[in-house]
Amino acid sequence: QISQPRYKFMNANKDWFLTWPFPKSFAWSYTPLPVRMGYIKNNGIIPSKYGNAELMKIPNFLHLTPNHIKLQCESIKRFCTPWPKGLEKDDICRKFFPLSITVSDYLIDGPLSLNEHSRNVLMKINLSSLSLDKFSREKFVKLSRNYYKKDMLSLELSSCPTRKQNYDHGIFLLTALVTESKKRECWEAERCSNDIDEYIWNFSKSKLNLEKIMKVFVFIYFFFIKTILST
Repeated sequence: QISQPRYKFMNANKDWFLTWPFPKSFAWSYTPLPVRMGYIKNNGIIPSKYGNAELMKIPNFLHLTPNHIKLQCESIKRFCTPWPKGLEKDDICRKFFPLSITVSDYLIDGPLSLNEHSRNVLMKINLSSLSLDKFSREKFVKLSRNYYKKDMLSLELSSCPTRKQNYDHGIFLLTALVTESKKRECWEAERCSNDIDEYIWNFSKSKLNLEKIMKVFVFIYFFFIKTILST
């Protein structure tokens, strides 16, 4: 005797979590849903779920009902820790955690579950949080080139095939930028005013010209005083 499919005598009030607790291929015998999918021949109707191979090819979300998600969250809640006190505002978080890392995960309903954009990593950090002196800051900005804008360094990393490799690449670049910015080469002490992006009085020709004028003025002043005293 051939037994009836399970869905025909399933209780409508039964917990769906017990029937479909984890992701798996579609099974028509215990899915109480009138699902149809497939190619229509000769103006007929869409094939039903019975023995439908097309429904088994694609992934489904029958394991992600609201009740599933609620029970799973309750299960993993005991492994979570409360949010640290004193870090309720974004400004405070950026003060203690200046490095911001952004990644993206993609959920795809198809035969391939990979997305090439999921390997991309975006790193952002404020230059003011690196504790650099004026010379190191200027050198850091020049080394960063177009990746630095408005006190923010942004590194978009996507060259490596995996997210972990792009993350490690970004940490290496950030470490190299900070290390090279703090270095002092012998030839850097010989820079002139043309090598500086901003106007600095100590390196300007105006200071030299003013010093010459002041020397001449002091000489004339003392010469005038000496002449008066001698008369």
